Amino acid sequence: MNQQNGYEAPRLYHTMRCKDPEAMIAWLKNVLGFAERVAYRKEGTVVHAELAFGSS
Repeated sequence: MNQQNGYEAPRLYHTMRCKDPEAMIAWLKNVLGFAERVAYRKEGTVVHAELAFGSS
């Protein structure tokens, strides 16, 4: 939130499925500059992950 005017930029929450989530997460981080906020795994497989880009 901007301290001066109380305005917070809008956020976009996109959902996607992929065959290799570990590779997709790595690609988004390394190529596009995303940051991994959280990744939940079950038996070594990503079942849910949240990534952020910039201030999103």
